[in-house]
Amino acid sequence: MIHSYGRASLRAARNIVLISMVLAAMPRGVGSVEAAETLTVREVMEQKEQWDTWIREKIVLTISGRYEGRVAKQFRLENLPVLMTPARTTVLPPGVAAKQRVTVSGVLRQAGSRHYMDVSRIAIGATDMTRLTAMVAKVDDRDPRKLYELADEYAAIAEFYDDDELRAQILQLRREVFAQERRQLRQDPAGLLKLADRGAAMGFPETAMDAIRFESMVARYRSSTADQQLLLRDMRQSLTGWDRPNAFPTPDAEQMFLKNMVSEYEAADVASRQRMHRRFYRLVRLADILRGLKPDGSNGQAIAATLTRELPEETVEIDRVKTLYADHRLERVPQMTRKQLEDVELLLSNTGRSEEFQKTLEEWLQAQEARLNNNQLDGQLLMADEYLFAWERWKQPEHAEAAASLLKRAWMKAEKAAPKEAAEIGQRLERLGWTRLHDRWLTLSEVASLPRNDVELAMREGRVVAGMNRAQIIGTLGEPSRRIRVVSAQNVQEIWVFGEVGSTAITVHLQRKRFQSPEQSVATLVSKTAP
Repeated sequence: MIHSYGRASLRAARNIVLISMVLAAMPRGVGSVEAAETLTVREVMEQKEQWDTWIREKIVLTISGRYEGRVAKQFRLENLPVLMTPARTTVLPPGVAAKQRVTVSGVLRQAGSRHYMDVSRIAIGATDMTRLTAMVAKVDDRDPRKLYELADEYAAIAEFYDDDELRAQILQLRREVFAQERRQLRQDPAGLLKLADRGAAMGFPETAMDAIRFESMVARYRSSTADQQLLLRDMRQSLTGWDRPNAFPTPDAEQMFLKNMVSEYEAADVASRQRMHRRFYRLVRLADILRGLKPDGSNGQAIAATLTRELPEETVEIDRVKTLYADHRLERVPQMTRKQLEDVELLLSNTGRSEEFQKTLEEWLQAQEARLNNNQLDGQLLMADEYLFAWERWKQPEHAEAAASLLKRAWMKAEKAAPKEAAEIGQRLERLGWTRLHDRWLTLSEVASLPRNDVELAMREGRVVAGMNRAQIIGTLGEPSRRIRVVSAQNVQEIWVFGEVGSTAITVHLQRKRFQSPEQSVATLVSKTAP
């Protein structure tokens, strides 16, 4: 039977009454010497070479051993090849059980090859298991050292008698003392590590000692004075699987571990422990990383990157940090550069807040309008550039319209004061799809709706149409290669031919009144002749 040494059983054991008699030395007399101290059977066997001396000198011995059984009035002690022969006045009480401790006092003698002991006194005690229980009850349970000494003392007895039952009781004692010592050290990380090493030396299972080492790390994590960087280093060195994402089978299992890390770890198998190593490392490293997060979230992007790289499972915290950083950036929209604005768009997209960007873009443009547009030429051009940037990047028509409106106003200012700059502005407007005709800016669709014989439209397109004057024709096609003049009473007609012989030729008929100057000639007919 394996006895338990819990607090209740320890108290109960104190009520056990042991029969223990210390035999006084027999008086010195003829043929006798003073009795020695009580010897165990094991000690008697270890000194077997002294038996002849003890017999010759009739040394009175006191021997304590286990009762094995009787033969008539004689009896034996376990592992002792001596037949005990009580004197006539000395009686072995009836009902003595096997393994019960018996202490005898007497003198050895030898008859042939056999040894006998003439017993003058007998004392009956409890079994070794009962004695051990009683002795444990007398020891202060806050003093594990004495309990371990008792276990060692009785372990030698168990080995001598090859007593599996006593071995089991000693093992249970050691386990309970060890568990008690562990409870006393639960907030002492260094003490727990030493306990694990001692347990390994005592032969306790390595998986159990690993659980104590894990408990030591948990105690360090919970300590307000522990060096977290040193803890992380030790975790990386000793917790297999700390660096490999390894999800729990269910959320409930994960929550149970976080609530009772030590007890859940102790009950887990090797594969589950590796999963727990990773989860515990995440817990410690997450707190370590987040300690570096600034209150305003200004370094949130870097923190989120570190979390993503090292702890990708921490999606909730990664999103939270990104959101904090995005909020920090959104508070500074008016001061952003174009590149920062683009970065914010990506940031909002990555945090699932893309719908907020339109408002952010308009806020940024309004801030640039207030900062740049002073209603002067330079301010209008600078602000037009910002709207053009927004148009080219996000293709919203209203931004192109705002840029064109600013450029047209700037062109009006520069038309007379800075013609060269006005020409450059005009080119920019044309790239945006605007054309200056009839003293106003027209869109491509408006230009397309003009009649084909519109003089200004034809000149812009390099064509000659009826109604053009002499200067307009020359400005469009250059000087003609041939001229034919016909004069009548009222009119002067000219035929201009453009093109070399053998090539496509354009023929323009011009007419004016005789009293009008040549510059007043107007084209009446335009034709094209194939070669």
